[in-house]
Amino acid sequence: MTKWIKEIIFFVILLFFIWYLSKNWQDIEVLLKLGSVNLSVYYVLLFLQTLTSSCLMVNVLRALKIKANLKDILILQNSCVLLNYLPMRIGTFFRANYLKRKYGLLYAHFGVFFMYLTFLMVMTASLVGSIFLYFGYGYGSYENKILALVFAVSCLGSAVLLFLPITLPQGEGKVKAHLRNFLNGRREVTQNVNVLLVSVLFLTLNFLINAVRLWILFQNTGYQIGAGGYIILGAVGFVIMFVGIMPGGLGIRELALAASATVVNVPMGVGGNVAVAGRAIMLSYVFTIGVFCTVWLWRKYPEDFRKIKTPIDDMKEGKGKKIK
Repeated sequence: MTKWIKEIIFFVILLFFIWYLSKNWQDIEVLLKLGSVNLSVYYVLLFLQTLTSSCLMVNVLRALKIKANLKDILILQNSCVLLNYLPMRIGTFFRANYLKRKYGLLYAHFGVFFMYLTFLMVMTASLVGSIFLYFGYGYGSYENKILALVFAVSCLGSAVLLFLPITLPQGEGKVKAHLRNFLNGRREVTQNVNVLLVSVLFLTLNFLINAVRLWILFQNTGYQIGAGGYIILGAVGFVIMFVGIMPGGLGIRELALAASATVVNVPMGVGGNVAVAGRAIMLSYVFTIGVFCTVWLWRKYPEDFRKIKTPIDDMKEGKGKKIK
């Protein structure tokens, strides 16, 4: 039943996205005419965001006793962003397989890795967004109150899921053993203050780069908002990234940015057009750099593409490095 509901939502959002493009293409086309200099800068910013994300991943993997190579993770990140535009978030499973094959990372520990990155990103984005919303625009309007509530719930919920102590299950059995392994890995990562501080630093840098990307896109709209406004819109984009209904978050991020644009005194239509234009440029980056990195990985490690395993396979095998 849940699968059918998810598929219905998928097609509704996809149809709406196509309809929106057809109705607003002329306005979006204007935003895409950035000029060679701005477009080049935008591509450099996309690469820098990928680089900071890769540094973040290397930092978190270090807490799991994995010494990952930054070049490997950078290539993997570019490839997985492309693969996540396929159904079932293939990029996530491919990343798990790659890290297990090359570095011995258990799927249970990959779950810790993925959870930590996701919830820390949402928590940090919500906190930063809340601060700039309060001091820059206040909580006076109805839209601002709703966004403030979204930020508060996201921040608190992520903090609880990240740091709430959980008792290790006792007893025999593979399920309990893997659950203990997961919780041990979670404790190892969340109690590492150095990893936490460095991760927040990389995430904050990522937010700032994203704000500059939004600033470039807004140049052709005729609307100028303060630096805090770009950070708020960027924070919304990061908070909504964990919603996995659409491949690559297609349509979800655009709807969220359009709705939150009114908070920074920009019409919803303009915010939606900017979000769609940004998506179009990102796709051109993803389908060039991402394809190159995917082909490179396929030629070097063809076995990773023959069968993409799931965490269930890991529970059956019980292989990988363990954290004691």
